[in-house]
Amino acid sequence: GLPESERWLLNTIYKTPDIDDENNFLINETAANQLQFIYISDEAAVVYLEILGLDSKLIMSVTLNVEKGINYLDENIETLANGMYLATLKKDEKTTVKKFLKSTH
Repeated sequence: GLPESERWLLNTIYKTPDIDDENNFLINETAANQLQFIYISDEAAVVYLEILGLDSKLIMSVTLNVEKGINYLDENIETLANGMYLATLKKDEKTTVKKFLKSTH
């Protein structure tokens, strides 16, 4: 995992619980046209980002290559209508889900 000093900084910036092996995907809770997120990986890997409606219907899916350590990523969501969505990040057998609001106002 990350050294405590780096975890503290990310936790402070994103106002999240402590980052650990179970909480390694941070996302902006409100986005306009770019969904920005941080993924912390213990190895270089391929991960899968999916955007779903609240009804769990798949809206978009993207394959991403991440490096070991902190990955700052963003995805264009300009074509999404304003509203609430779920972002899932999948790596191997682990899936992490976060909610976000798409709002251009």
